[in-house]
Amino acid sequence: MADININFNLKYSSSKTQSPIILVLRWKGNRLKVSIGETINPKFWFTPNKDEHGRKVKTTNQRA
Repeated sequence: MADININFNLKYSSSKTQSPIILVLRWKGNRLKVSIGETINPKFWFTPNKDEHGRKVKTTNQRA
């Protein structure tokens, strides 16, 4: 069985206005990117490990 990876990304993640949502499908070294026909303001898009400007944020485990 082939490994298939599916992600939904924003076309313009740092935009201040609506950005198209892109479906990214990866399988066996292939990639297909398709707009799903919907838009969203990036400030409402959940992106783990990124700050409000779309920059990667390193997380650390802090012990009490």
